[in-house]
Amino acid sequence: MVTIHNFLFKSRSESIKSLEFFYFIHDLFVSLVSKYGQSNNSLILDFLRLLGGFYLWESKKIEGYTQALKDSVFWESR
Repeated sequence: MVTIHNFLFKSRSESIKSLEFFYFIHDLFVSLVSKYGQSNNSLILDFLRLLGGFYLWESKKIEGYTQALKDSVFWESR
């Protein structure tokens, strides 16, 4: 779990790289699931499960940064 302590000490460029990688994994995962999600091939389904786990892991890594971006936009628009 990402704590505010970890987030504050992480560099901005490091967070941006994590965010870019997350969206790459997201696009890959969504396209493969839509194309091969109904497959009967156990190797394909295992790969999709593995990729899904990695996708969730990456989403937890960027959670603090995406929340900070959302908060920033909210406060700027007020």
